[in-house]
Amino acid sequence: MRAVLVVASVLAFAAFASAGAAGDGGPSPGWLWGGAGISSPDGSVHYVTLTGKTDTVVEALDRHGTVLHFGWLPGFYGVPFVASDGQVGGLSRDGRRLVVAGYPGVDAKTHFVVLKAASFAVARRIALPGTWSFDALSPDGRMLYLIQYLIKPASTRYLVRAYDVVRGRLYGTPVADRTEKGPMTGSPVTRVTSADGAWAYTLYVKGDGSTFVHALDTARRKAVCVDLPWRKAAAWVYRVRMHVADGQLVLHELHGTRKAVVDIRSWRVTT
Repeated sequence: MRAVLVVASVLAFAAFASAGAAGDGGPSPGWLWGGAGISSPDGSVHYVTLTGKTDTVVEALDRHGTVLHFGWLPGFYGVPFVASDGQVGGLSRDGRRLVVAGYPGVDAKTHFVVLKAASFAVARRIALPGTWSFDALSPDGRMLYLIQYLIKPASTRYLVRAYDVVRGRLYGTPVADRTEKGPMTGSPVTRVTSADGAWAYTLYVKGDGSTFVHALDTARRKAVCVDLPWRKAAAWVYRVRMHVADGQLVLHELHGTRKAVVDIRSWRVTT
């Protein structure tokens, strides 16, 4: 039976980053090994990573669990989580590229591999100095969004950075909402992606209980932060989920109670 493997060092890092992070984005919730992996947009294929002693096996499985093809990667990689509700990321909306992420602490760099999903041939190996995690991928898989952690003794600041997969180039300017003043803190609760895969909407909760939605335009390297009216959100915020319909981002509890609506054209919030 395939199972989810959780590495203690990853959990420790995620907890540390959540406690004191600041920036435009959020700390990584961790990585997934085994389990259901990540599915193709039509649900016909699941991509799973399994770790060995020194390497990683990547498998493509059909709906019945039959292995369609597989590959090996030296080192340890997993399917990255993007929110604390268990959502994962790394597969482009067109289904052509798969990103698997290494975890910090192995050496002075953080490693990512971009694979061609149909064959697991390597399209790009990425090694960046310092501590990074996966955030999102553009619909065509050409633009990768990463979170860079600027760790200091008293705090951890983080930034969203864009990486051009085709050219192998990291953009110098962080992807941020230029209208926001001061650093933002928070942990990712849940995420929903627009039908075309261009926009990634992530709900964050801060240490003081306030909340916001981070809207990332993965096609155009832009971001918008939308503050929500919940100033002291309690445990119920972790039961909130989101969906996009008719130009609106609807936030609701698991049982269906609507909590807020964001107009994704004007970014106006109503409750």
